[in-house]
Amino acid sequence: MTTPTSNNKSLIAANNNNDFAALVNVTLRTLESAASQRVYRQTFGAWENWATANGLLPFDLNAVNVAQFLIDQPVTKATRQRMLSALRKL
Repeated sequence: MTTPTSNNKSLIAANNNNDFAALVNVTLRTLESAASQRVYRQTFGAWENWATANGLLPFDLNAVNVAQFLIDQPVTKATRQRMLSALRKL
């Protein structure tokens, strides 16, 4: 198991989850389908919860952290692929 990492060099400097929520809202507005918005919102919420539980900021989106997040999810391969697509939008 790889340990999640925080390099404190997030692409976006953020001190709280309000900034992440704002980014999520902006990202969701780029999606036309209500169904897609729901799926992406669920993924972003799962990512934020996982990051917080692992002592990370939601902005600590890097390959190691995202890979570990996906591994830790009790979901199918197809759902992992969908989650990865959603996280790439951020």
